[in-house]
Amino acid sequence: MLAGDSHNGWAFDLDHDGRPAGVEIGGHSVTSPGFEAYTPDISDDVRVAALRASSPQLQWANTQDRGYVSVAITPDKVAAHWHSMETIREKSLALKGTHSMTVRRGKRVYEAV
Repeated sequence: MLAGDSHNGWAFDLDHDGRPAGVEIGGHSVTSPGFEAYTPDISDDVRVAALRASSPQLQWANTQDRGYVSVAITPDKVAAHWHSMETIREKSLALKGTHSMTVRRGKRVYEAV
């Protein structure tokens, strides 16, 4: 499943009745603020830890950077790559970093790449 309405990047393992059912890929926005705009005095580490404590299926999140997600789909796997922009204050394609996760065919859960 692809989502993006939170404006933050994240990866969820989805379950149904305690069994793996699929994954959710949340893409962050390039310029619109996300959760960090409502909690500016809280670090990304603390925000993500609180989110993971309340949602154990959350496998990864970035609540501080702006960017985009690219998804590569093949018959064997789905690979998601979250790209964080170095800056949005000036014209630049420079990336601050990338986080990648993969879901192999039939597994229905993420594995870090």
